Amino acid sequence: MNPHYMPVPFSGTKTVLTGQVEAGRVVTTTDIDFKRVKALARRTRASANDILLCAFDIGVHRLLQDHGQVFKKALYTNMPINLRKPGEKTTGNKIAIVPVQLAHGDQDPYLRLRQIIINHRIVKHAAMRARPASFSGYTIVIQSLALVFEWLKISNVVKPIANILVSNIPGPRDTRYLKDSKLLACYPISTMTPGGGVNITLMTYAGVANVGIVCCNKNISTLKPLAGYVQEAFEMLEACIDNPRLRITDIGEHEESVPVSIVSEH
Repeated sequence: MNPHYMPVPFSGTKTVLTGQVEAGRVVTTTDIDFKRVKALARRTRASANDILLCAFDIGVHRLLQDHGQVFKKALYTNMPINLRKPGEKTTGNKIAIVPVQLAHGDQDPYLRLRQIIINHRIVKHAAMRARPASFSGYTIVIQSLALVFEWLKISNVVKPIANILVSNIPGPRDTRYLKDSKLLACYPISTMTPGGGVNITLMTYAGVANVGIVCCNKNISTLKPLAGYVQEAFEMLEACIDNPRLRITDIGEHEESVPVSIVSEH
């Protein structure tokens, strides 16, 4: 399909959030000012999705560190990719869900954002150059295998496809009412994918991103800290543009090897 990108399926990192999907859920919600997201995206030459992915990635790392997790490589997100070619005006869904590598090994929030931008663009460019059927087929094959693993109850043994599923839904830009009752927010709470992880779905409504977060409750009792961590990560990402000295505190990442320097020490 694409020799420069597609990761080996089922090579994600096992965490307390991944594994066999069982009955029971923990849910939390949060709000992010979408006008601020778009303004930050313009300043950093990123997309709104890139900004949110970076904040979610940092937040999930912090939550998992609270549960004693350490990370030797980047986490993956399952990302819906639009398979329509430029100018195509077909109707209905035409997407694939493929793993995208997130950030790793840098405490500078801005540099983590750049990592995510590069990884996200690699996938989008691969989708633009490949035949849509190849990406759709890839999605069907790996998700079908994940369903088989769930049916056989071996998802705790197999590594997950990804650790986070992130999707977004564009909602109404104006305030809605039901007679005299004002709609304050609309939080989408989505389903769990085979192999577990955390599902983060957001819907934009009246200039605000209403974020719904859900995962299995077999190993954790609450996701409330994650909502706060995502907010703090977004605010730090916003602040670091004008203050390059801002750094993320240790989030459990460890490099397996140190890159060889081009400068030799004598």
